[in-house]
Amino acid sequence: IHLHGSLAPMLPVLALRHSRTTNVATFHAGHRKSTGYMIFRPLLLPYFRKLDGLIAVSRTAEYAMAKYFPGNYRIIPNGVDTDGFNPDVPLPHNFADDRKKILYMNRLEPKKGLPHLLRALKHIKKEYPDILLIVAGSGPFANYYMNMVDETITGNVVFVGKIPANPVSLRASFYCCCDVFCAPSIGHESFGIVLLEAMACAKPVVASHIAGFNQVLEHGREGLFFTPKDDRELADAVLTILRDKKMAQVMGKAGRQKALSYSWAHIAEEIEGFYNELRH
Repeated sequence: IHLHGSLAPMLPVLALRHSRTTNVATFHAGHRKSTGYMIFRPLLLPYFRKLDGLIAVSRTAEYAMAKYFPGNYRIIPNGVDTDGFNPDVPLPHNFADDRKKILYMNRLEPKKGLPHLLRALKHIKKEYPDILLIVAGSGPFANYYMNMVDETITGNVVFVGKIPANPVSLRASFYCCCDVFCAPSIGHESFGIVLLEAMACAKPVVASHIAGFNQVLEHGREGLFFTPKDDRELADAVLTILRDKKMAQVMGKAGRQKALSYSWAHIAEEIEGFYNELRH
């Protein structure tokens, strides 16, 4: 049995309670502190001990879990569909023009940092008056963020809602239509799956320099980091890429190569190898 996520709610616990086979769990958490684990650790610990194999998608995820449930974790990252996410996907017809575009693809919630990108856009617009920020995502703060778009950038932001995971070609088309992909999260990320999706589509990435992202992106190679919550530094990073088309292309190609090492075929081999180790 291979479980994903955490030991709560009840489904993982029930699976482990009745399991009579080898048990493996992959942990994705990126939190620094979990009140739930602090409170329920004594109840969950017997089930944790039934796990024969522990996988964390990153060192950040390992650290988040090991504080409460120490163990021998194997780092096996998330994968990306490098066939579905590729640079040759047709563009969405609404965004197939030559206008410079920034893409935000994530949930609309505070930890994802969209307000910092909206404020940075005002600086970017001074140099690129026609710049367009495409906001793809949904969440409890959607209306709040829409109301943050004032008259100075109202013609430079479009909210397109959540882009479904399937078909992959639709999601990939939005990555392919942008000039820069931006991930302004302020923390609590265990892994940068959206970074990998953008990189698989050969797009340069501007991302906040946080633990979950620095295990995927190399500064100056596939994109640029900026200090979390620093709106001006974020704007400068985006402008650096927009000004240099050659650099953007080189970063995009490097990102594609990096993403190929995270293909699901490769990650599946790592997981299968781990299964075999546990059987012997």
